[in-house]
Amino acid sequence: MQTLSQKLETRHDEACPHCGAAMREYRHALGGGLVSALVAFARAGGGPIHLEKVNLSRHQWTNFQKLRYWELVAKAELPDRQKGIWKMTQKGWLFVAGQLAIHQRAVTYRGKLERLEGSRVFVHQVACGEAVPRFDERDFFLRTAKWHAVETGQKELWE
Repeated sequence: MQTLSQKLETRHDEACPHCGAAMREYRHALGGGLVSALVAFARAGGGPIHLEKVNLSRHQWTNFQKLRYWELVAKAELPDRQKGIWKMTQKGWLFVAGQLAIHQRAVTYRGKLERLEGSRVFVHQVACGEAVPRFDERDFFLRTAKWHAVETGQKELWE
């Protein structure tokens, strides 16, 4: 009989003997739908904002949380503990500004990021149609990323 750690290493479609959860990795692609949701979120100010205030399709709304696997967005931690409030991260602003390439796929296990895979892509390689940031928007997004770096002390992406 396999130990739990051996089962975790194989990660087949088996269930955990203790809790019944699926022991499986999931691959999530950074596709046009996710990127268009991110660009719409940036155009709405990048938060902290509730997703209800961003004009997202049902598909974009449902999958928005996947953007956290690439560290493009994060849940906003507010003192009044409101739920559904998100904010752009520095990486998110740099990505929509066209200044940062990120991996095409995120591999998760039980809702947690395991690793990023695939070649790196820029926003214009994934977004299509109206989701492609215009030149004036890219400049604004880049300035916002720099402001975010100063405000949060996260200057590692600039150095």
